[in-house]
Amino acid sequence: MSIADKGPFKILIEPYRREHTEKDRSANHHWSASGGSRAGSKLSDGFHSRRELASGINRTTSVSSALDCYNASVGVALQKFFRTPRLEVKVESPLDTTGLLKLLSPTVITGLDDTRRLKTLQLRVTAKRASIHKCKAKITHRGESDYLVWEASRRIELGKSVFTDADESKDLLQNDDVYLVICDFLKTENSETLTFNFRERTPMELQTWIKLSGEPSLTVQIEFLSEEGPLNKKPYTYRINMESWDKANLVELK
Repeated sequence: MSIADKGPFKILIEPYRREHTEKDRSANHHWSASGGSRAGSKLSDGFHSRRELASGINRTTSVSSALDCYNASVGVALQKFFRTPRLEVKVESPLDTTGLLKLLSPTVITGLDDTRRLKTLQLRVTAKRASIHKCKAKITHRGESDYLVWEASRRIELGKSVFTDADESKDLLQNDDVYLVICDFLKTENSETLTFNFRERTPMELQTWIKLSGEPSLTVQIEFLSEEGPLNKKPYTYRINMESWDKANLVELK
């Protein structure tokens, strides 16, 4: 038993004890409240930070997924672009008898001499990026269309039509130059004729062509088709000068 529990000291000490006990409790309560508040604040801050981190991760994941999708789309588009064939078409200079005889066998071109001279108008066609399957060339003049043949026989018989078994379609290998004959001009001692390179080769006097067209030239359009689809967005347009054998040429109209 302490001295505070004996005699008159109990009366003096008890108020002091109660006073200090109240202060201690108040202090303890204040410390607990402030400490708890700080702890709660830290806990809340922790939850907030984790939510921000999770949100950041979600945003990053979302951006990353979108970027992956974009890259995949670009990759597919590039593959399609480089795998889709493109046709390169250029006008060749007129090829006369001398040049033809250098390129072709005499058995292909017969009956040509100083009195029978041939001039050919043709295009150089090249498949780019990929090979082209069953390419066809459709030529149109004033609404009338037909298909050119790829292997020209050059056989011309004045006064009648000659039929050829040449193909209207051809597989074009990537980067290989192929020559597509548009028409042949034949000059003899007595006439000048124009023959289009169709399966049915029908020579017609230049003066007859000029009379029918109303001018010394023909404007034609050529479309290239294939198993892969159309090879040109719009037809190629050319002017065939048929004023005479000497002036015969092919000009692309832009």
